[in-house]
Amino acid sequence: METDTVSGRPDERPDRGSGGIFDEREIMVVSSGAIATTVWKFGLKSVPKDANEQAQLAGEGQPVLMREYQQRFEAYGKRSAQCLLCRDDIDMRKRRRNLRTNQDGYFRDGIIAVYNENDFLSTDEIIMPLCNP
Repeated sequence: METDTVSGRPDERPDRGSGGIFDEREIMVVSSGAIATTVWKFGLKSVPKDANEQAQLAGEGQPVLMREYQQRFEAYGKRSAQCLLCRDDIDMRKRRRNLRTNQDGYFRDGIIAVYNENDFLSTDEIIMPLCNP
């Protein structure tokens, strides 16, 4: 049994040969933790209280998270895509329609979309108490 490098929890995997949970399912992932990933990876002692500084940490941590997702999904022969969203992407009709169209394409093509809020741009939506134990 391996250990999940992001959460530290045991990584129990179904038989990779079968496809397991990926067989004939439409899967997307809603992710979080880019700031915490940077804190963990670089051994920072605390998370800054300033939202812009947290956004910078999110910018560093997001690719680390995506690399982890990609490696894990590739182990099952699956492709994945990073989808960063802001509130406007949901609130604005045209962006919401594009989001739905692109997600339908990912479902059709068997690509797993990994959604995360774009904390680098939408600093007003960073929830600081969750990041500061």
